[in-house]
Amino acid sequence: MEPLDFAANITVFLPPCDLLEWEEIPDTPGCYVFIAKRAFPYPQGRSRVFYIGQSVNLRHRLYRHKMAIRLAKSQRLLVVYRPITEYSAKFGANVAVTKAQKDPRETEFRLLAAFMEQFRGLPVANSAVNWRKVREHLGKPAEE
Repeated sequence: MEPLDFAANITVFLPPCDLLEWEEIPDTPGCYVFIAKRAFPYPQGRSRVFYIGQSVNLRHRLYRHKMAIRLAKSQRLLVVYRPITEYSAKFGANVAVTKAQKDPRETEFRLLAAFMEQFRGLPVANSAVNWRKVREHLGKPAEE
Protein backbone atom coordinates (compact mmCIF):
# COMPACT_ATOMS: atom_id res chain seq x y z
CA MET A 1 0.00 0.00 0.00
CA GLU A 2 1.30 3.44 -0.92
CA PRO A 3 1.42 6.06 1.88
CA LEU A 4 -1.07 8.41 0.22
CA ASP A 5 -3.63 5.79 -0.86
CA PHE A 6 -5.96 6.91 1.94
CA ALA A 7 -6.30 10.29 0.17
CA ALA A 8 -6.68 8.99 -3.39
CA ASN A 9 -10.19 10.41 -3.84
CA ILE A 10 -9.48 13.75 -2.18
CA THR A 11 -6.77 15.68 -3.94
CA VAL A 12 -3.71 15.61 -6.16
CA PHE A 13 -0.39 15.79 -4.33
CA LEU A 14 2.97 17.00 -5.48
CA PRO A 15 5.10 13.85 -5.29
CA PRO A 16 6.73 13.10 -1.93
CA CYS A 17 10.30 14.28 -1.56
CA ASP A 18 12.83 14.72 1.22
CA LEU A 19 12.00 17.98 2.97
CA LEU A 20 15.62 18.55 3.98
CA GLU A 21 16.65 18.51 0.29
CA TRP A 22 13.62 20.30 -1.23
CA GLU A 23 14.29 23.78 -2.57
CA GLU A 24 11.22 24.52 -4.76
CA ILE A 25 8.49 24.62 -2.11
CA PRO A 26 5.38 26.46 -3.34
CA ASP A 27 4.34 29.59 -1.41
CA THR A 28 0.63 28.87 -1.79
CA PRO A 29 -1.94 27.80 0.81
CA GLY A 30 -2.16 24.06 1.16
CA CYS A 31 -1.74 20.90 3.17
CA TYR A 32 1.23 18.66 3.72
CA VAL A 33 1.67 15.04 4.73
CA PHE A 34 4.86 13.79 6.41
CA ILE A 35 5.91 10.28 5.44
CA ALA A 36 8.50 8.18 7.31
CA LYS A 37 10.85 5.52 5.99
CA ARG A 38 9.05 2.94 8.15
CA ALA A 39 5.39 2.16 8.85
CA PHE A 40 3.70 2.80 12.20
CA PRO A 41 1.00 0.57 13.69
CA TYR A 42 -2.52 1.98 13.86
CA PRO A 43 -5.68 0.34 15.19
CA GLN A 44 -6.55 -0.74 11.64
CA GLY A 45 -3.35 -1.36 9.72
CA ARG A 46 0.04 0.25 9.27
CA SER A 47 1.03 3.50 7.55
CA ARG A 48 4.19 5.49 6.94
CA VAL A 49 2.19 8.72 7.37
CA PHE A 50 2.91 10.33 10.73
CA TYR A 51 1.65 13.92 10.40
CA ILE A 52 -0.90 15.91 8.41
CA GLY A 53 -0.80 19.72 8.56
CA GLN A 54 -1.88 22.87 6.74
CA SER A 55 -0.68 26.40 6.16
CA VAL A 56 -1.65 29.58 4.35
CA ASN A 57 1.98 29.66 3.07
CA LEU A 58 3.50 26.22 2.51
CA ARG A 59 7.01 27.54 1.84
CA HIS A 60 7.15 29.45 5.14
CA ARG A 61 5.65 26.64 7.23
CA LEU A 62 7.72 23.83 5.72
CA TYR A 63 10.88 25.95 6.01
CA ARG A 64 10.20 26.25 9.76
CA HIS A 65 9.75 22.47 9.98
CA LYS A 66 12.98 21.97 8.02
CA MET A 67 14.99 24.19 10.37
CA ALA A 68 13.53 22.49 13.47
CA ILE A 69 14.36 19.03 12.08
CA ARG A 70 17.93 20.05 11.28
CA LEU A 71 18.32 21.46 14.79
CA ALA A 72 16.87 18.29 16.34
CA LYS A 73 19.28 16.13 14.36
CA SER A 74 22.30 18.20 15.39
CA GLN A 75 21.53 18.98 19.06
CA ARG A 76 20.42 15.83 20.83
CA LEU A 77 21.44 16.59 24.41
CA LEU A 78 18.52 17.12 26.81
CA VAL A 79 16.33 18.95 24.34
CA VAL A 80 12.87 17.59 23.52
CA TYR A 81 11.10 18.80 20.39
CA ARG A 82 7.50 18.67 19.18
CA PRO A 83 6.42 15.18 18.02
CA ILE A 84 6.53 16.09 14.31
CA THR A 85 10.14 17.20 14.70
CA GLU A 86 11.15 14.15 16.73
CA TYR A 87 9.54 11.70 14.28
CA SER A 88 11.04 13.54 11.28
CA ALA A 89 14.53 13.55 12.78
CA LYS A 90 14.37 9.85 13.68
CA PHE A 91 12.38 8.28 10.81
CA GLY A 92 12.84 10.64 7.85
CA ALA A 93 11.06 13.71 6.61
CA ASN A 94 9.54 12.97 3.23
CA VAL A 95 6.69 15.34 2.54
CA ALA A 96 3.91 15.47 -0.01
CA VAL A 97 1.90 18.66 -0.51
CA THR A 98 -1.32 19.75 -2.10
CA LYS A 99 -2.52 23.23 -2.89
CA ALA A 100 -5.77 24.10 -1.16
CA GLN A 101 -8.65 25.12 -3.40
CA LYS A 102 -10.10 27.44 -0.75
CA ASP A 103 -9.42 27.15 2.98
CA PRO A 104 -6.43 24.88 3.76
CA ARG A 105 -8.07 23.94 7.08
CA GLU A 106 -10.97 22.31 5.23
CA THR A 107 -8.56 20.29 3.11
CA GLU A 108 -6.70 19.27 6.27
CA PHE A 109 -9.96 18.12 7.90
CA ARG A 110 -10.77 16.05 4.81
CA LEU A 111 -7.31 14.45 4.86
CA LEU A 112 -7.49 13.72 8.58
CA ALA A 113 -10.99 12.27 8.21
CA ALA A 114 -9.87 10.01 5.33
CA PHE A 115 -6.81 8.86 7.30
CA MET A 116 -8.86 8.20 10.43
CA GLU A 117 -11.54 6.36 8.49
CA GLN A 118 -8.97 3.98 7.02
CA PHE A 119 -6.62 3.55 10.00
CA ARG A 120 -8.94 4.36 12.96
CA GLY A 121 -6.53 6.81 14.54
CA LEU A 122 -4.75 10.13 14.12
CA PRO A 123 -1.29 10.14 12.54
CA VAL A 124 1.13 9.51 15.43
CA ALA A 125 2.64 13.02 15.49
CA ASN A 126 -0.70 14.89 15.26
CA SER A 127 -1.56 15.78 18.82
CA ALA A 128 -4.79 17.75 18.42
CA VAL A 129 -7.70 17.83 16.04
CA ASN A 130 -11.05 19.54 15.77
CA TRP A 131 -13.13 16.38 16.24
CA ARG A 132 -16.38 18.12 15.29
CA LYS A 133 -14.99 19.14 11.87
CA VAL A 134 -13.42 15.73 11.22
CA ARG A 135 -16.69 13.98 12.09
CA GLU A 136 -18.54 16.32 9.71
CA HIS A 137 -16.24 15.18 6.90
CA LEU A 138 -16.91 11.57 7.87
CA GLY A 139 -20.63 12.25 7.60
CA LYS A 140 -21.14 11.51 11.29
CA PRO A 141 -23.06 13.54 13.88
CA ALA A 142 -20.92 15.83 16.05
CA GLU A 143 -21.62 13.82 19.21
CA GLU A 144 -22.30 10.12 19.68
